[in-house]
Amino acid sequence: MTAADYDERARLPTARSMDRNRRTVAGLALAALVGCVRVDRISSSEPLDRGEILARGQVTTATGGTLTAGIGGEFEGVRLIIPPGAVPADVEVVLRGRFGDPRLPSIVQTIEVEPRELQLNRAAQLTLRYSTTYARTAGQVWPESEVEVYGFQTAPIDDERVEVIVGRDGEVHTLDASITRFGTFYAMHPVFRTLVSQPTRLIDPSESVDARLVDGQLQLSAGGDVPVRIGEGRLGEFFGESAERNLIVVPGLLTDPLVTSSAGGPTPLQSRGGLELDFANVVVFQYPSGRSFQESGNALYDLITGSARTGFGCRILAHGTGGLVVRQAIERAHLDPSRPGYAPGQPKLDTLVDRAVLVATPNQGASVAQSRFDYLLAGVFPADQPFVQGVVDLLPGPDSFVDRLNDGWVQPLTEYFAVAGDFDGSHQDGLVDVVSALGLPTAVARPEGHQIFSGPIYEHAALFLFSETIGVLDQARHWFGKSRGNTPALVGAVETPPDGSRGVIEIPIRVTDPEGAPCLVLPMVSVDGGEWRFARGPVGSSFFIARGAPAPGAREVFRWDSVADAAGLTGASMVTFRFLIQDGNRPGIAGQSGEFSVDNSAP
Repeated sequence: MTAADYDERARLPTARSMDRNRRTVAGLALAALVGCVRVDRISSSEPLDRGEILARGQVTTATGGTLTAGIGGEFEGVRLIIPPGAVPADVEVVLRGRFGDPRLPSIVQTIEVEPRELQLNRAAQLTLRYSTTYARTAGQVWPESEVEVYGFQTAPIDDERVEVIVGRDGEVHTLDASITRFGTFYAMHPVFRTLVSQPTRLIDPSESVDARLVDGQLQLSAGGDVPVRIGEGRLGEFFGESAERNLIVVPGLLTDPLVTSSAGGPTPLQSRGGLELDFANVVVFQYPSGRSFQESGNALYDLITGSARTGFGCRILAHGTGGLVVRQAIERAHLDPSRPGYAPGQPKLDTLVDRAVLVATPNQGASVAQSRFDYLLAGVFPADQPFVQGVVDLLPGPDSFVDRLNDGWVQPLTEYFAVAGDFDGSHQDGLVDVVSALGLPTAVARPEGHQIFSGPIYEHAALFLFSETIGVLDQARHWFGKSRGNTPALVGAVETPPDGSRGVIEIPIRVTDPEGAPCLVLPMVSVDGGEWRFARGPVGSSFFIARGAPAPGAREVFRWDSVADAAGLTGASMVTFRFLIQDGNRPGIAGQSGEFSVDNSAP
């Protein structure tokens, strides 16, 4: 099956229970928008020197003190308990409440504890609320128990800490946090935070970033007790090295740089098996992913060109909407007068980036996002639009970001390669259609320029989160010219037969092997949810030999004798196929079809 086989007539997904990864990919984007809809306030933002005074009082070293917001109103339940011995000297403490802090979306309630930056000798307990609108979103698309408390002094991108939560009350939507320093505090889901408050930078892999372990998961946190190095090499050396030695990794909309270092990610911390073995310098681009892709792509351009030295070059691996950020940087940023570093006559970035692998990038927009978000975007106030512009940029249509990006498209010097996921036979990965992921003329025009991965493990987030373990990284490594001997063979682009099939059923697949070696393919079938067993062909064979080819692979067709395997003899059976593959003695990456019905009961 080629890219042309995936068109707008692809079947819609079948109804299935959503696992946590799928909820994270599609659901959290929905929640981000609902969380930004201001339904109960009309002012766009408040000056930072204003805000409602909730409580004030003198706190002594000897006795401590308690400050509580009044009964009624949006800040009811806000309370600060300061134990004896906490403040270094007697001091007046003020609690202020604000909606419309210009540093955060207006739906987010912030609590100011003054005097700011006062360091406590003992932890105090701050109880704060999160919006009921935000709370209604929680529980539908994410667990409300994942909402965390964050604190900062001047701006979220400069100093943002994960505060320790010591209590929750889901009925009144309050959280109790243990704090040791006064400042600004708010409650938010961590993925929502990723959208709005990450700094824009290339992370120096030689310097540790602070993180904190929260419910078993690492989160970036200023002053956190877990130092983490993200990437490989040194940023200073990166800007003087060639493309053979340099890689930039660009995460997508709902992920932060720690994802790149997760087990199975492109530069895993727990096992050294990622791209850090192939490049001397692996540098991650961090950015507030909810901002416009134009803005983020322009920032990436400025960061690269502003420090590049003679002989510099790099390659790029991007996931999801990170690929649109990369395309903006490569194709349009040099001519964009809105770019902060713009000057006439600056070079196109394709002179410095020779190859870019885009994994599940919605090059033609994300129609799934469109169906879910159109009615919500109408409720986002203009002041909040910048925080969710990246979600707006996902939507296809006239004068959309992707429409402008593709309009009058001219092939850059950069070689693009595209990866698509077809995780349940529905021609999409849960968020991005295959036709959109392959919607790069330069990628699909070259036979080796794209790869479609088929099977239940290839949903949108997993294509990046587990890229090391599911074959995606091996394919990217091959495109980067970094193959390590015998690359695992792959069964990709398994085409799901139509419902109501019968008799001998043809199932096209793609057999990929960069070295073009002979591969042993074993078709397996599960009927009505039963155990996997070898499927029988018309002459009874349960395996065949195919010679693999570079991506997207050599087309093969397995002809399955559904009657011989007793499928649908007394009525429709639901069937799924899995194709195992082996190159020599090395197991490869299996491919899987979606579920389809077989009915051999009619005469």
